[in-house]
Amino acid sequence: MTIAERLSGRRIAGVGLAAILSIAGVRVFTQTNEGSETIIRNWPKEIQAQARALIERYGEPSASDANALVWFNNGPWRKTVMHREGFTQAVMGRDRDHLEQAIDYPVPEDKVADIRRFDKRIEVNRATDEMSSHADAESMNFLALNLADEIVKGERTAQGARVFYRKVQLLEKAGKSSPYLEGLLFTKKNVKEPDAAAPEKGTEESGMSIPEKDRKKMEYPPAYDDVPKR
Repeated sequence: MTIAERLSGRRIAGVGLAAILSIAGVRVFTQTNEGSETIIRNWPKEIQAQARALIERYGEPSASDANALVWFNNGPWRKTVMHREGFTQAVMGRDRDHLEQAIDYPVPEDKVADIRRFDKRIEVNRATDEMSSHADAESMNFLALNLADEIVKGERTAQGARVFYRKVQLLEKAGKSSPYLEGLLFTKKNVKEPDAAAPEKGTEESGMSIPEKDRKKMEYPPAYDDVPKR
């Protein structure tokens, strides 16, 4: 499996995964007759354990092949992929970052380079309005994407995000937690790329005027409503 092989698009209700057409350059996973345990039995022990934890949390995967288990629209994610081989293996010689997770997030073109400077394990697909992160754990994907969102909003620089990421990573290793590790601190698809027809500040696409003081900075997914609002 190469790093260039990527998933794209949404699961189509009522259509078997085997019937989903392959787009040029996009890897398509198909269901097999083998159960997930059969697929992962020859994977490294640590990766097997991570895969089982995901199955416990999200149920059996939506699709799979010999090198990956895939879930669609699971929890806050548009897509979750547990890879047998780590994302950084080919480029850094380390078998790490097996967990790929993606959200709906239209990144403005002028912010893509900043996000890449922050963390090259974050991938932006502007064609499908998708942003994904690769890490060793779901909590670290939450952290990376929360910081990417703050970069998009102009609240952090790429360098500032890297410094904060490292601090939170060290805290987690010390057994401490942070809202950045517990869930997405923003609403999916909450970033609109400006254009000539964009609504004025304080309005929504519906045309309803909303006073700036009443607009919430963030909304929290129901599954993570215990995350403190900032």
